[in-house]
Amino acid sequence: DWELKLSRAFQEALGPMGVIEFEEIKKQGITKTTILDYIQSLRTLHVLEIKDIKKFKETATRILEEGNAP
Repeated sequence: DWELKLSRAFQEALGPMGVIEFEEIKKQGITKTTILDYIQSLRTLHVLEIKDIKKFKETATRILEEGNAP
């Protein structure tokens, strides 16, 4: 299921913090916009390097599109 895949992508990108962050976003409602805005915030906050953010964004977008997420 796409939510599980997306959760795993968060864990891969952010490590243990990814589980917590994914659950917080899930409470807000998972949409392409909320996910991409969150990933952009990681860049702004310098949490990940640009190459890692690009990979995370591509992975998340693919999962959301394959799962027909809102």
